[in-house]
Amino acid sequence: MPDIQNGEPVGNAHRFAPAAPDEEYVYGACCPGWHTAADQTDALADWIGFMRARKVDRVCSLLPGDHGDGAGGDERDCADGAFDTFRDVFGPEQVCTAPILDHRLVDPGLLDREILPFLDDAAAAEERVVVLCLTGLGRTGQVLAVWLAHDRGYAPDRAIETVEEMGRKPRDPVRAGNATEEELLDLLAAFG
Repeated sequence: MPDIQNGEPVGNAHRFAPAAPDEEYVYGACCPGWHTAADQTDALADWIGFMRARKVDRVCSLLPGDHGDGAGGDERDCADGAFDTFRDVFGPEQVCTAPILDHRLVDPGLLDREILPFLDDAAAAEERVVVLCLTGLGRTGQVLAVWLAHDRGYAPDRAIETVEEMGRKPRDPVRAGNATEEELLDLLAAFG
């Protein structure tokens, strides 16, 4: 289990941690360079090296980035060049870009069509996949909680609590006033 301080994973600059203490394949992380003043190219190279050293084979990016859907400056800055680099390094079939706006519930259709099949394929192939958003907390936390309900059979409450114990914040849309707790639980129950 990662070290947690103020409800967030510490101990590595990338907030890299599994969805649950016993999860082998599905991990979460922050965007390359979100936390540093380093050159974006250097930050991206460091992030990729870190992931490769941990035998990560796939990347699922939740950043709107270059998808033209209203990403803020920090997300655009973080994502600039990252998508193409991810595809170059990991391979085009090993990268899923599933844009989700910050502080919003994940679209069930996006989960069903894009994200969960990608995570399922990674687990079936026994390949590690990292799910990322800007800070690696809210959107990533939601997707990891859905994964635990979907693939690991966790009840919605347990999935949320487990992901929170791992330092993520799946309740972020609720705290931001963009969803209710019931809507979040219903989302997880729909995939459980």
